[in-house]
Amino acid sequence: MRLARRLAERPWIFSIVFALGVVSHTLALASPNASDTSPPWRHALFLGINASLAIAFAIRFRWTIVPCFALLVQQTLSHGSDLVEAARARHLDLASVLVLLVMPWCALGAWGLASREPVSCTSRSPDT
Repeated sequence: MRLARRLAERPWIFSIVFALGVVSHTLALASPNASDTSPPWRHALFLGINASLAIAFAIRFRWTIVPCFALLVQQTLSHGSDLVEAARARHLDLASVLVLLVMPWCALGAWGLASREPVSCTSRSPDT
């Protein structure tokens, strides 16, 4: 829990990670290649998901843990199976390796955001 809180002190790191995901999916939409089996709508969907999470981390949204955990599960299943298939074909799927290494850290940072003390939107001056 202590590590999660320390990671939550630097949410901009995770904003950058998800912004890189936005760039990656934008490039895949702009110039698709033959080896990419994902349809354009999937890249558009993940472009939106990554943009939303980049913003959520930037504004330190406490409930970032919910979509981040859902994405962690989905990415682990998707990129995990892609990595296994690539290994069987004796290829290195670098994108899957990166996603599988980074997503648990993002989820831990989101956990840290969720566990921090709530910040009041209104400031009260003490009665004198």
